[in-house]
Amino acid sequence: MKLTVRQFKLLQYINNFPDMTLEDYSKALEISIPTLKSDIKNMEKFLAEYHIILQMSGRNILQVWGKENLTHLLIDSKNSIEFSLDEQILLLLILTDDFIVLQDIADKLFVSKSKIEKLMPDILKTYSNDLQSLRHYGIRCISPEAEKRALFAKLLSAYFKGIDLCREVEDFNTKHFPILDYISKDSVLIANNVIKIIQDNKDFSFTDESACQLFLCFLLMIDNYKKHKDKTVSSIFTNIIKELPNATIYLKVARDIATLLNLDKNYNEICYICYMLMSLRKQNVFDVDAIVNQMQDIIYKILENIEYRLSIDLSQDMELVKNLSLHIYATVLRKDMLKPANLDCQWNELGYQYPISFEMAVIASSIIKEYYQYDVSRNEMIYLTLHFQVAIERLKTEEQKIRAIVICHYGMAAATLISTKINSLFGVIRIIGCYSMHDFLNLNKRDYDLILSTEKIEYSKTPVIYVSPAVRENELEQILKYINNKNVSNTLRLIIMESMVLNYKRAKNIDEILSLGIKALIDAKLVEPEYLNSVIEREKISPTDIGCFAVPHGNPNFVNKTKSLIICLDEGVKWNKSMVKYIFLFAVSKDDFNKNFTPLTIFYKKLMRLNLNLDKVDNINNKIFKSKLLELLNI
Repeated sequence: MKLTVRQFKLLQYINNFPDMTLEDYSKALEISIPTLKSDIKNMEKFLAEYHIILQMSGRNILQVWGKENLTHLLIDSKNSIEFSLDEQILLLLILTDDFIVLQDIADKLFVSKSKIEKLMPDILKTYSNDLQSLRHYGIRCISPEAEKRALFAKLLSAYFKGIDLCREVEDFNTKHFPILDYISKDSVLIANNVIKIIQDNKDFSFTDESACQLFLCFLLMIDNYKKHKDKTVSSIFTNIIKELPNATIYLKVARDIATLLNLDKNYNEICYICYMLMSLRKQNVFDVDAIVNQMQDIIYKILENIEYRLSIDLSQDMELVKNLSLHIYATVLRKDMLKPANLDCQWNELGYQYPISFEMAVIASSIIKEYYQYDVSRNEMIYLTLHFQVAIERLKTEEQKIRAIVICHYGMAAATLISTKINSLFGVIRIIGCYSMHDFLNLNKRDYDLILSTEKIEYSKTPVIYVSPAVRENELEQILKYINNKNVSNTLRLIIMESMVLNYKRAKNIDEILSLGIKALIDAKLVEPEYLNSVIEREKISPTDIGCFAVPHGNPNFVNKTKSLIICLDEGVKWNKSMVKYIFLFAVSKDDFNKNFTPLTIFYKKLMRLNLNLDKVDNINNKIFKSKLLELLNI
């Protein structure tokens, strides 16, 4: 199912504010309650696939079942949101060289002319600087070439992840707009190769979001030149690059790319490529020290004002100084010449989630305007908010045990915010790395226990929890659930490592082998003598053999201290229907049993799924047996 933009926004609001009424949601979306109810009804089957139920009850209350799955759903659906008709019209105008009349627009988009007529006044008003309408001629896009590329990237970037760009073009072409009718597949391949060259550069690396924006801008540029359309950018980028002292490496990469595209004699395009490489958000840069030094005055002015206004001293946080320097440098360089995609409501709500950090962003924005005469947009304020919230979280605490990594599409600030917030809330988690999806897919070492991701991961042997930069309550519940399960696994691991392991060549029958094993527990005063009979009687009621295993247990009232007993037989004993070679007996005390002894349940489930390779565990000593068992059970 393809969600409409409105349905997607509704789910975002429900994810952010699950306790709001239908009236609240209808006001937020500016639609009527009947329309809202209709949208919810139309999503029923789709939501059921994610085990989510939205139930409307009296007094316009919306009950949400399975809310912990909403973030996963939103991440999955982000690239399948409906590409609206007004966006299709705008994209068609960008991709069409000359004037186009309304009837032709309607025909190409397979809609009625009346629909186009209804939408066009608002489109012309919104994009008054980009579109021209002349009577008897039609409408055309008149943006300067760099602006046109930026607008093209803005329209499409929400549908690209930067993982497999060629496939993502195909998906966009199939699901949203026939873009391959206007741009050649060969141009797509060349643009993809350019991005690979950039991503292989070790001097700097981009966020996934920036890589997508580069790809889309280069795609339109490459296709124009491939079709011999002389649509070069203006000399404005040449003037910008001249004024930047640390452009050398970026300019070298830009020349290499221009040579690949046969544009090495077009200095305007070389400077445009260099500008793009310098101004988009990066994961890391080679010239960080030079940028920090260059931005020193404004950064410390911002931090001084924050301390004066809010009594929070962040001046000693060198990580903040570095990241803020890089961000503001790129922001001021970028100005209005790039058009970032509109941030969705989920992203914008970060300003309300972190009011102190947002206030810091407002302070920073006023100083940026004072220094550079540049009005910081709401989108940029949210990015600044992330940087400040990272610093605030860093002030709190850090203590870790579970090794986790963060994968984030939005860049290092958002990834680090997730990281520091998780560390401050859960002392048992240690974030050992933050990555873009591209960098994650190219990791050589997999030395982590948990993945926290803002993007869908197709295949992973490691547990994945989907989160947003805000790390909401339902997402925290998922993390807490993982920690609890992990703690149970740790408890189970400890129990197995402390198990009593007995090896026997053979046994006549079940009673004999149980008597031999439980005698060892009685001798160690771990269980009372009555425990043996309780185990034998329990087996008579319902045998516990599972293939080559048996998992007998007895009455907790006769257990003094919880203990695991493992019995290994060289020759199997006939149990019920099976020849059993391994007996796992959990003697659980009454106190532990009354606490709902979860490790026991988990152990049995894992054992049920295990297809044990007997050759690997036969004839090994006790200590190695335990380690091998833990490995086979994945505990």
